[in-house]
Amino acid sequence: MKNKFLKQLLKQFSNLRFAIILLFLICCISAIGTIIEQNQTLQYYQTNYPITNPLFGFFSWQVIYALQLDHVYTSNIFILILGLFSASLISCTFTTQLPNFKKVQSWKFLKRKRDFKKSNYILTDTEFSRNTLLYQFYLSKYQIYKQGNKTFLFNGLSGRIAPILVHFSLLLLITGVILSSFSSFTAQEMVPRGEVFHVQNIINSGPNSYINQNQTYRINDFWTTYTADSKINQFYSDISVLNNKGEEELRKTIFVNEPLIYKNTVIYQTDWDVLGIKLKLPNDKIIQLPLKKVNNKGNKFWFSNFEINQTKFSIVLNNLMGKVFLYDRNGTLVTEAQLGEKINLDFPIIFNELIVATGIQIKVDLGIKLVFLSFFFLIISTYTSFLSYSQIWIYENMNQIYLRGETNRAVLGFQKQIGNLVKKSM
Repeated sequence: MKNKFLKQLLKQFSNLRFAIILLFLICCISAIGTIIEQNQTLQYYQTNYPITNPLFGFFSWQVIYALQLDHVYTSNIFILILGLFSASLISCTFTTQLPNFKKVQSWKFLKRKRDFKKSNYILTDTEFSRNTLLYQFYLSKYQIYKQGNKTFLFNGLSGRIAPILVHFSLLLLITGVILSSFSSFTAQEMVPRGEVFHVQNIINSGPNSYINQNQTYRINDFWTTYTADSKINQFYSDISVLNNKGEEELRKTIFVNEPLIYKNTVIYQTDWDVLGIKLKLPNDKIIQLPLKKVNNKGNKFWFSNFEINQTKFSIVLNNLMGKVFLYDRNGTLVTEAQLGEKINLDFPIIFNELIVATGIQIKVDLGIKLVFLSFFFLIISTYTSFLSYSQIWIYENMNQIYLRGETNRAVLGFQKQIGNLVKKSM
C-alpha cells in the first residue's frame, strides 16, 4: 500500500504540466522581485508604496509586507515552490530519465523478419563482407552485440545523458541560490588610508548569514592612475587581511575587476573619496581640514574653508594628482600649488597631505560555487544534447541480410553515414 502511494506521488511530481506550472510561478515571483525593491526598511515601503496609490492598483506596503514581497527570494512561498520544483526534478529523474537511460543501454534484438519491413538496405551475402561491415561500424565508434543471426549496434549513448545532466544542474542551481539567499551578506565600507577596520556597514544579508568579527582588515595604501587628459584610469587599494592577533595572513593590491579572495570572503574595489587635507602653518603647526564633495554634472570636486589671521580662504581640488587651488573670500583665485609646495601669503603655508579613503565592498556568498558548477554542467548538457543516438539492427535470413537503422536527430546525415559504411564493406 505504501509503495503504491509512493509511486503515485512520484508520478504526480514528475508530471510535466506540474513542473511547467511551478517554473511559471518561479518566473513570476522573480519578476516581482525585480520590480519591487528588496530588503528595504518599512519606512521606505510606506513612502514609495502608499495605500492611497498602490503599485498596479494592488501592491501597497501592507500587501508587500503581508506577502513577504520585500524579500521574495527568501520568502516562505518562494522556498516552498523551489522545494516542490526540486522534488519534481528528482521524481522525473528517477521515474523517467534513469529508466530510459537504462533502457537504451539494453540489447534490443529484432527477432522477426517483419520488423525489417522498413530496412534501409536488403543485401545478399555475396555483395559484401558482413564482417567487414561490422568492422566499419566498429571504427565509427558503434557498440556491437551479436546473438545468432541477429546483430544490434548503437552509438551516441552520451546524448541520452543530457536530460539527466539538465536536472542535476538545475538542482545544483536551486541549492546554490537557496544557500546564497540565506547565508550570504554584502557590506560596503569607506576606509581612510592606513586604517584597520571590521565589517560593519551591512547593506544586504540573509537570515542565517554569519559575520566573522574576529577577522579584520587594513588599508595599507590607496592611489589612482590617470590618463593623458587627466581622467582617472584606475584606482588601487593595498589591503591586508589580519587575524585576531593582528598578524597579517594575506596581502594584495586590488583594483576594479581584480578582487581579493580569502576563504569565502571576496573584497572588491568600488569607489574612492577625499576626506580632508592637512595644512602646515608657521611654527610647524598642522591643522586638518575636512573636505566636502560636490558633484556637478558628473564632475567631482572637493572644497573647504578656513580662516587665518582674520583672512578667509577656500581650498578647491578636483582630483588626487596633488594640485590645490586657493581662493579668497571674493572667489578670486589667489594661487595654485602642488602638495608639499610652500605658498607665501602674509605667512608661509604648505598643503601637506590629502586624507583619502577607499570604497570597498565585502561579500560572502556560500552558494556561488554551486551556481557556477551548475552552469558548467548545464553547458555540458547543452553540448551532449546535440549528439545523436543511433541504433542499427542487422538480420541474416538464408542468403539475405537486412539492415535497419534509426536515430533521434540528423536523419539525413545518419542515412548518408550508413550508405558510406555499406559501400566501404563491399
